[in-house]
Amino acid sequence: MALKKNSMWLLISYLIVSICSTIIDHYFRTSSSLYYLLTIIGVTGSIAMYFINRQFATYQNWLEKKSVSQQQNLILGFGGAVLLLATQQLCFWLENLILHQTDASQNTAAMLAIIKHYPIYLLYVLIAAPIMEELVFRKVLFGNLVTLTSPFIAGIISCLLFSIVHADGHFLTYAAIGGMLCWIYAKSGRVQTSMIAHMVMNLIIVMLSFK
Repeated sequence: MALKKNSMWLLISYLIVSICSTIIDHYFRTSSSLYYLLTIIGVTGSIAMYFINRQFATYQNWLEKKSVSQQQNLILGFGGAVLLLATQQLCFWLENLILHQTDASQNTAAMLAIIKHYPIYLLYVLIAAPIMEELVFRKVLFGNLVTLTSPFIAGIISCLLFSIVHADGHFLTYAAIGGMLCWIYAKSGRVQTSMIAHMVMNLIIVMLSFK
């Protein structure tokens, strides 16, 4: 019962944020307040989802029953960010070599362009998006779903959907990043650890782009 409620409320919350963001983008696309509103919706939604997940703190899926020290969590979080960046670059190289795709993400380029003109959007990129995506794609679609199917199938579903949501042509890259985040979550048993890795990866990408 706790599994179903945890998954249901997190997915409903994510869906509400997505629908609100779509509506705002439609009606405020030409307005200078667009990215302020998107940031507010994203940050509010991520905070709500984080506390919704904490309401089920007594419920633990099979990944979260392990005991890992705080030091190990930090190592996995910050070290995982480095692995994520390495995975991204390797996949960009493979996609360029095999599929003749560019070694740059349209999503990343658009994100950086928005941040340049609307710095407040950093809150969405560094906080809101990692929290919401880790709760949905790692906690629900991997950690919770794995109680109903095998780890392999749950991982594949999580990675495929994560890649589809980020669709900008780099399917392999986003699927591999999703897989690495699943590994970080499984290794630590804490979705907060994959959140840290995701946040730090985004922060490094932003910092390197504006150095």
